[in-house]
Amino acid sequence: MTPEPRYGFMYLKRASPSDAYVIHCFTDSLYDNMISCVQAATSYSMDTTDSDCKMKIAYFKILNNSAIVRELHNPSVYRQVLIAQHNMKLNIMTQRQ
Repeated sequence: MTPEPRYGFMYLKRASPSDAYVIHCFTDSLYDNMISCVQAATSYSMDTTDSDCKMKIAYFKILNNSAIVRELHNPSVYRQVLIAQHNMKLNIMTQRQ
């Protein structure tokens, strides 16, 4: 049985260092492993007209129920929490639980 695709990526950008990163482009594809996900993200050419625009690639993994429970009960894990604000900007905070 082949594994279910669980890895994906999106492009984030910000106009200036004081601005929060926002989603610039989100792909609708999922990948079987992290290596193929990274290869797809780096092979896709992002053309930006702004030379001052700062771009990042954000990778994610879709967790199953048991992995979610394991993460919630692990006190030594750093988590990145995306908090969506009403103006559709994303603040990325690292919290220790």
